[in-house]
Amino acid sequence: MGKVIQLRRRQPRVFTKQEQFIDSLREAILTSGLTYTILATRAGVSITTIQRLASGYTRWPRHTTLFPLLQAVGKRLAFVDA
Repeated sequence: MGKVIQLRRRQPRVFTKQEQFIDSLREAILTSGLTYTILATRAGVSITTIQRLASGYTRWPRHTTLFPLLQAVGKRLAFVDA
């Protein structure tokens, strides 16, 4: 018989507000129905920037990228004190 391998259970991951926000932005990019080229043109950023955000490679975009991109996908940014 072979070795017995004991697997450790991972702790559930708790997402920060920033990560939740970026995930919702990523989802908005993917579900916008627009091509990366159109999004990049509307937001005034490169296609590579859009690709990196959509794939999760970029964790937190610069504010100069973030606000035009939010406008391009039709999202509004709201700050809520919780």
